[in-house]
Amino acid sequence: VKEMEEEKDEEEEEEGDELFQSGPAEGDCYVMCFSPHSDRPLPLLSVEEIGDVVREWIRVTNDLQHFTYTQVFENKGAMVGCSNPHPHGQIWTSSFLPYLISVEDQKQREYFEKHATPLLQNYLTKELKK
Repeated sequence: VKEMEEEKDEEEEEEGDELFQSGPAEGDCYVMCFSPHSDRPLPLLSVEEIGDVVREWIRVTNDLQHFTYTQVFENKGAMVGCSNPHPHGQIWTSSFLPYLISVEDQKQREYFEKHATPLLQNYLTKELKK
């Protein structure tokens, strides 16, 4: 009983701790092959095939709207930790915004409040003028 009380005290101490916070998290991860030809990376697909990939990204992300965060990316090469040598993409979801994403979100909201236009839209406009 004494051991259980000590564990309970440690748990209660950690719950109020600013430095170490934890909470429940949920998410999913999907792997998406871009082509039946396992040696063809996305840039070497035809425009029609790339369109098929993008439409599938849209379909899947629409189905995952119940998650707070969804990330779609191409997983490519051993340098980025890719364990599968064939070209493929992944879709990650989670029930919370990762820290860096939440900071970016906040900064973009602040920019929008100040300028009444989206930061990324203004950035694109300036890039296209170069």
